[in-house]
Amino acid sequence: MVPRTLLKHWALKTFPAATDFWHSRKMLTLQLALAFLCEHALNLTRLNADMMYLHQDSGLILFQVRCE
Repeated sequence: MVPRTLLKHWALKTFPAATDFWHSRKMLTLQLALAFLCEHALNLTRLNADMMYLHQDSGLILFQVRCE
């Protein structure tokens, strides 16, 4: 089982300043919003959590879509 404070401890260790943490959250929010908008508008397959990879240094997300 994963502890409830795992993400909090990772964020405190990774982002020393509040500005860095805010910038990372902003990038994450913008990318998720754009991905879900494209998913809806283009009738793409549903994006699940196992298709998303978070780059820890920059906060960018990579979406891996399976083509069948």
